[in-house]
Amino acid sequence: MEVAMPWIHHQAWHRHRFRKRGFSLSDQAMESYLREDVPCGFPACNSCKSTRPHLPTDASHVVIPDHSVVGDYLEVFQLPDLRGVVYLTSCIKQVLDKGNHRKGSKIRELYRDIRKQCVLFDDTHCVWTAGQPGESSSTIQLMRAANYYLQHLDHKVQVIVVSDAAARQQPASSGTPSNHSRPVPEGQRVPDSSTLHAVHENPDDELDQLLQSGGPEDFVLCAPAPSHSCAHVPTSQGLQDVQVLTSAEYFAQYWGHVPVVWDLYDSIQQSRQAAAAEGSPSRSAGSYKPYWSSHTLEQALNSGTAFQGVLNMSKQSSQEGSVHVGNHGSSLMSQILIKGKPCLNRGMHGDMVAVCLLPQSEWQAAPADAAQDDDIDESDAEEPEEAADSTVGNLANAHSQSDHAGGPQDSSEPVDGSMQQLQLHTSATRQAKGHGWQRLIPVGEIAAILQRANQEIVVSMAEEDQKALQSKQLTTRSEAVICVPSDRRLPKVRVRSSQVGRLLGQRFTVCCTGWERTSMYPSAHVVRVLGPINDLRAETDAVLVSAGVQWQPFSDLALAELPLVTDPDAWRLPEEEALCRRDLRGLEYFICSIDPPGCTDVDDALSARQLPNGQTEVGVHIADVSHFVRKGGFLDGEGYARGTTVYLQDRRLDMLPALLSEQLCSLRAGHDRCAVSVLWTLNADRTVDSLWFGRSIIRSQYQLTYQQAQDMLEGKPPSTGPRDMPVNPSHHADLQSRLSVFKHLADKLRAARVQNGALELEGGELSFETGPDGKPRKVEGKSHLPMMAVVAEMMIFANAAVAHRIAGAFPGAALLRRHAPPRPDGFEQVRELCAAAGVTLDVSSNKALAASLDAACSASPQAASLIRSLTTRAMSEAEYCSTGDLRPGGEGVSHFGLALQEYTHFTSPIRRYADVVVHRQLLQAIKLQADQVSEEAASSADDSLSSEPLMTHAELASAAQIMNERHRASKRAQKQSSDLYLLLLLHREPHVEAAVVYAVRPTSLHVFVPKFHLKGSVHLTDRAGLVRLPVTAPGQDTDDAFSISQRRQHRLESGLPANREA
Repeated sequence: MEVAMPWIHHQAWHRHRFRKRGFSLSDQAMESYLREDVPCGFPACNSCKSTRPHLPTDASHVVIPDHSVVGDYLEVFQLPDLRGVVYLTSCIKQVLDKGNHRKGSKIRELYRDIRKQCVLFDDTHCVWTAGQPGESSSTIQLMRAANYYLQHLDHKVQVIVVSDAAARQQPASSGTPSNHSRPVPEGQRVPDSSTLHAVHENPDDELDQLLQSGGPEDFVLCAPAPSHSCAHVPTSQGLQDVQVLTSAEYFAQYWGHVPVVWDLYDSIQQSRQAAAAEGSPSRSAGSYKPYWSSHTLEQALNSGTAFQGVLNMSKQSSQEGSVHVGNHGSSLMSQILIKGKPCLNRGMHGDMVAVCLLPQSEWQAAPADAAQDDDIDESDAEEPEEAADSTVGNLANAHSQSDHAGGPQDSSEPVDGSMQQLQLHTSATRQAKGHGWQRLIPVGEIAAILQRANQEIVVSMAEEDQKALQSKQLTTRSEAVICVPSDRRLPKVRVRSSQVGRLLGQRFTVCCTGWERTSMYPSAHVVRVLGPINDLRAETDAVLVSAGVQWQPFSDLALAELPLVTDPDAWRLPEEEALCRRDLRGLEYFICSIDPPGCTDVDDALSARQLPNGQTEVGVHIADVSHFVRKGGFLDGEGYARGTTVYLQDRRLDMLPALLSEQLCSLRAGHDRCAVSVLWTLNADRTVDSLWFGRSIIRSQYQLTYQQAQDMLEGKPPSTGPRDMPVNPSHHADLQSRLSVFKHLADKLRAARVQNGALELEGGELSFETGPDGKPRKVEGKSHLPMMAVVAEMMIFANAAVAHRIAGAFPGAALLRRHAPPRPDGFEQVRELCAAAGVTLDVSSNKALAASLDAACSASPQAASLIRSLTTRAMSEAEYCSTGDLRPGGEGVSHFGLALQEYTHFTSPIRRYADVVVHRQLLQAIKLQADQVSEEAASSADDSLSSEPLMTHAELASAAQIMNERHRASKRAQKQSSDLYLLLLLHREPHVEAAVVYAVRPTSLHVFVPKFHLKGSVHLTDRAGLVRLPVTAPGQDTDDAFSISQRRQHRLESGLPANREA
């Protein structure tokens, strides 16, 4: 039997590296191993291993773009219309070498998303396409890969190279694309690359000669021929040419008829041209300083003269931002203030920047409660995670700006001993906090942009430009307009387009392409138009963009994997599948679900029954989504890409198609459904005697609402609202008995967690009542029923049990939910509020923190909601992680808020992809245990079985990071959607509500409105600084809010204990 070799050719060479920091030259030995089994990704290819994703089966051509086209027009390639693109490893490496890691991650999403049907071809390790050591021409490498694809696919599929550089090297006299690759004539020797390099010192000269020569035997560029013959060299005559097009030619010929693609390309092209004109030498010099050179920047970062961090702009001032430097727990952890446009130096919110300190005489004194100022109107959006593990060298080369020749001598000299100054400042700050001294905030300036945020920005045209355009006749001539972002932390941008007329009165999105020294504003191009300003649909779409939620309809390939069902109500589980599951459809189980009114995506159901031996069996049954969503399929790709269902006020963006989320997977009453169940056998004292996991088939008897379940638990008739399912009176007593079992068990479980330090935090979800036009008419805080806590506790019970099971089965690659302890310095606001109530906040452990919060809330009930809300914001964020991340001496995988050692998400697979992954891991763990038991008779149990997870640690860690990003984006979108509806409601109809004052300023009060969980500032002066309180004479008829408050007898109360001294 012939065994295929993993590699068939080996290359070794020397490389010399000059180290700038030590001015030393090192000799490095490099080597690479070439293979002939690198898959091409074409599904009809018989000689390559099939891959997922793969190229479209019906593809008429294959597109291979070079690194410049991919980097410059990445937004175009992200459109769902563009499919069948081959991304070369060599091209992606060139994009990353420029330091733009965010673009690299976006490119990886393109070829990993099976919906895009794009592939990554490793041309650097394929024996037929790999270049020679030291080869510098990327164009030759690109043409070599294109020639390989043309021959490998038997000349039956057109291969198109999109490269402005390669197209410029075509013969000038040619009116049509030239031949760039030819089949190898039989019997002719293939010239290897080493021979070509011996003749041509300049690889571009080599390519010019190859492109201009006319013989059919030329244009064959490949690695040194291996010992094996090339089995896929074609013998039939088909397509002969690799077509080389410029980016303009390609998008015009193949996408000119698709407006969304062509308009985006045209917008990017015009923006790039405008940016080039802005940076031309003929322009007058601007006021911005040049960025430091790569060499200077690398030295400064290594020596501690400069610091790197993410720029966070203030919502209070467009000319003020801050950069947090250092790591939590290190001796260096400080905030550097950046004030004024010259010091901001074209930095934008979210950019990774390098900062140098100004002299200490320019540092500013911080107010005692400065941390509270920027908290007003802040959303729950977390600070973007950056590539903190990037090397200094990569970061130093990351700023691809046109003014990279500058250095410290071109701007202000960096302060000597900046590292020592910042360490001394950090120490002094800790002392100042302990003794009440006035502390200083370090002030700095941006020396370079290490990495642009590259986010999509929601904007509208500036009012002045709108008036100017409306007053003149519009033409197709390209014009520049100034646009104002919805996010106050971002600067105005300049957009150049030949279709500015369609932007009038519209909300649209742009992407920045650069910011030259000579320009007041960054240049940007239009990505898409969302709709008219103040249109509720358009504003909600703007919320999705701002939150980072990327949504598009389900692909046809994903929908094709759905079961062929004409009537979902008539669907039945195949008998052979039902026989493989535990049957829990009997009336003795009496399974029911408990959800909010109108819920259609029912993930979970509960059961309880008395066993003949006096024990009690309690079950949590979860929809078996993994039965319908095959791992590696297109539906699985949709779920992975979306990550979670996004709940907005006006719509729900499902993670899975409605046929699954609302029908076949949803545990609807009266229908047989697939489930994954957790069954506990409890003793009389509610201790667990045994535990069972497995696949089951269930039939829910009732879909109860929380109010119905609460009514029956209290012995009342259940509510009969329009969205409530009627309950048979003969079942009331039975349901009440089972609900009591859940209640008593939940009380015991919660008491145990509270004893261990579980925290009671507060969210603040709002519920809106909308009119026929979809606009909000009424708002209420979501009411809390005791039954909600019962159901939540049962879900926590199941999640913890599953977490323990999969962590034991796959100790190096189990998906868990980790909640790290919070930073003590994040509780400044909470500490001050607790101190005002006479309580000292203790954050040494979750148990101590819970006790402090309970004491403070009891001493100051008026501020209880504020204290718990601020505590929620001060907590670190829970995140998905792989158990392989656990390192000795590092953070564990415990959940701080729930006081559990192991926790995961298992109970909501319809709306969370993480739960689908956990289901698969649990089912594999069950199968492995069954295999061990079956083999135990022949030999001892094989422990190695549990070391083969469905996903490796690296794959799971990467997936967990994406899940965390999608989860954060979903939370931001939900919060911003709620804020939008609240803003529309209050704008139309002002409300007068009770509020808690938690900070006093010279001209304003900072307040918290418990009903809306809203923080804001009440200004006591107008813009001229004059006090103008809207108070009227008693008895005067007015709609003034203060007079209404007086009539309602609202009064100012202290909120402090009556016996506390002032």
